[in-house]
Order: sequence, then structure tokens, then C-alpha cells
Amino acid sequence: MAFEIEDHVLIKYIPEPNETKVIVPEGITEIKTFAFGSCSNLKEVILPEGLIKMGRDVFSSCRSLEKIIIPDSVIMMHTRTFMDCDALEKITLPKNLQIIKSDLFLCCKHLKEIDIPDGVTKIESGAFHDCIRLKQVHLPESVRYVGEQAFSGTAWLRTQQKKNALVIAGNVLIKAKPVNGVVIVPDTVKTIAQCAFYNDPKLEKLVIPPHILNLDGAIIGCRNLKTITCEGFTFSANPNKTYLFIRMLSQRDFSPRMALNIKYRFLWELFDSRQDDPELNAYIKKHFLKMCQFLIDENQISVMKKLFSIGWIHKRNIDKLISYAIDHQKTEMQILLMDYKNTHIGYDDTGTIIKKKFAL
Repeated sequence: MAFEIEDHVLIKYIPEPNETKVIVPEGITEIKTFAFGSCSNLKEVILPEGLIKMGRDVFSSCRSLEKIIIPDSVIMMHTRTFMDCDALEKITLPKNLQIIKSDLFLCCKHLKEIDIPDGVTKIESGAFHDCIRLKQVHLPESVRYVGEQAFSGTAWLRTQQKKNALVIAGNVLIKAKPVNGVVIVPDTVKTIAQCAFYNDPKLEKLVIPPHILNLDGAIIGCRNLKTITCEGFTFSANPNKTYLFIRMLSQRDFSPRMALNIKYRFLWELFDSRQDDPELNAYIKKHFLKMCQFLIDENQISVMKKLFSIGWIHKRNIDKLISYAIDHQKTEMQILLMDYKNTHIGYDDTGTIIKKKFAL
């Protein structure tokens, strides 16, 4: 066997005729892209301790590869490292791996089981796509992201979908099938895989726990999805705004930029059922005048009355709201506000606002 090595980096493996086993020499810290690619006779590889990184397509199309020993020192295996390794049935992944890169085991048609090590946080798109004989999958609780089609085409996913409406591995919802148009995601689920509901015409209502922070990629193409419920709060499923709404609900972060009329409508609806929420109240008070002007524009009488009842409309702000209602010809709101002032606050100078407006 022969290797092209430069500064502890294995650039290329040069096989001997009919060579089936390779022991990579000690001292190698990185293996470059396609270093062993398309070595059709290679059956066994032993990699050295101290190896840190494996580039793209390192063993791609090594169709006879049956066994490989990877040291725990490896922290990065790049895209398509083992793509089309048809003979590979089992592999032990290094304990320090954090990301399963996209298409890592794409079309490994004899891979039968995979145990994702604790500490892996991300499984990218197509990682095990078309591993048609993959029957056993273990995901640790550390996984927080699963990309689209990561397990599509596997025997494991097909079997799970036949047995369960919700396919859950570790804390991840991989795939879901609506029951009577509804999917209720259990609280034990921490992450929903990308495209978990992809193009599902039967999904009409989705109920999710509050810690699900990113949903947009999961509901792509769900044209009949009407509502999403989170923490008991139901809002219209807007694919372009869903992530922002969930972020506001789950993280109590009300800073996302969006059209103010959409944002204020959502926040006032939330306030209607969560008026004791300290973060929400703090945001509303900070933007109180503009948000109340929105209530006046939308003629939200019931919400304004709630503001009366909790004492948020008072002597220091009511005149500005009355003036706004007069300026924008919101007569019903104008009467409501003036009546409240007359009954609960009183006029220092009766009719002052009207006199100023109409120069009486």
C-alpha cells in the first residue's frame, strides 16, 4: 500500500492490486476529500488514534467496504463520507462526533443498524437516505435538529410508519400522520424534523408544546393546515410567520420584525388570554400608545374594556387616545373612551379635547 501524505494530512491512498485491507499510519490528523474514493476492492480499513477530520467523499463508492474502525478522536466526518458503501452493514461512530453531515451514509444499501452517539446535536438532510435495509435506529436526547429526508427510504421508517401515527426517535418527531386531520405533538418531543409533515394534504390542525422553536421546515406544502395551537393559544397557520409566532410564544421574545398590524393583532389576542404574562405586559407597556391606536383602528372594544378594568387607561394617556379616535373618525371608540373618562377619571376642563379639535 502507498499513501500521499503532507503535513500529517492524508491526501490520497494508492492501492496495490487486489489489496483489501488498509491500516492508515499513525500521525495522520486529517484525510482529504475522496482519498479512498471508488477503491472497489477495499474491504477493511483501520484509522489511527489522533485522526480529527475526514473530508467529503473519503470512502465514497467503496462498494466492497465491510468494516471500518474509526477512533473517538474524530470530531468531523464531512458530507458523503460513506456514500454508496454498499457492503457496509454496521459501523461504530466516534463518541466525540457532534454533527451527522448531509448524505453521510446515502445509499448504503446493506447498513442494518445505527447507534447515534450521545453528544450529537444535528443530523443533516439525507444522512441515511435510501439505506433500504436499515432496521434499527437509536437517537440520543442530545439531538436537536433532523434535516429533511434524513431517514427516508429506510426499512426502519417504513416499519415505524405502519405501527405508529407519530414516529418518534429519542426526543425527535421524525414523521407524523394526522388522525382526523389533527396531529398532537406530545410534550416529550423536543424537536420536529424538517419535512415531518411534508406536503400532507390531510393535516388541518397542529398542536405543539411550547419548547418547539422552529416549525416552518416541518410544514412545507401543508396547504390545508389551518391552525396551530401552542400553550393553549390557537392562531392561523401562516407559513411565513409561524416561526416568529412560536418564538414569541415559547421564548417570550416579542422583538421579531413583521408588519405591525399582524404583530399587534397576535399580541392583543395573546393578551386576551394571558394578561398576567410579565414579559408580554412589559412589551405592551413599552409600545402602549401605538398598540392602543391599533385597537382603535380595529375597533377592539372588548380589549379596550379589559384595559379599563386593569387600570391601564388613566389620566396620563386617555386624552391622547380620545384625540386619535376623533382624528381617525372612530366614533364608537371615541364615545367609549370619553364615557370612561367622564365616569372614572373626570374632566379637568369639560370638553377641552373637543374644543381643541373643532376650535369651539
